[in-house]
Amino acid sequence: MLQLKFSDNGSDIELQQGDLLELILESNPTTGYQWEFEPDLPPILVQQDWEFTPYAERIGSSGLLHMRIQAQEPGSASLRVVYRRPFLRTHPPLHVFEITLEVRPAE
Repeated sequence: MLQLKFSDNGSDIELQQGDLLELILESNPTTGYQWEFEPDLPPILVQQDWEFTPYAERIGSSGLLHMRIQAQEPGSASLRVVYRRPFLRTHPPLHVFEITLEVRPAE
């Protein structure tokens, strides 16, 4: 599994069909902000699961969101994830994470 953090923003990534990609991004769901694909997850990828791990065991704690995605089909795509309040879509996102992916056929 290839793990990427916000410091990897803007990277060109190569995966093989079937590989797992994990985005690890800081988050605090109690603020109303959340990470979401924009516009959608590219069709060459499949969302596996998302898991939030708080830094501390107290209400309102920020932490890390682990977004696991599998490379399903060969091809190229841009993956864009934005951190915003979904009820304020007319406002620009607080953070944007974007990478370019190249998925090679399984060997």
